[in-house]
Amino acid sequence: MFQIFLIFYRLLATLVVLTPLMINLTIKGDVIASLVYAPSLTIVALVLAIYFDSKVVDFYATRRKQSLLKKTTLKFTHAPLLSRFKSKQCCLKH
Repeated sequence: MFQIFLIFYRLLATLVVLTPLMINLTIKGDVIASLVYAPSLTIVALVLAIYFDSKVVDFYATRRKQSLLKKTTLKFTHAPLLSRFKSKQCCLKH
């Protein structure tokens, strides 16, 4: 389930990152828009997509780790107190 979500998110992030360049190609603007605004918006969108991708992957890793910890509960059993003193070297036997 998470893999499908991650693939969908990455495809959507790719479209968002490429949107300023596609707008620049379809709408003929001046040189400033082509050389400054479109690349800078693309870089900002790319940095945001990388940041949110790392947060999504970290969130999934912590949820998976928590679910694995819930499944594997450790039970500590202690021997009864009297069974510890049943050896031959016990000082209580005379």
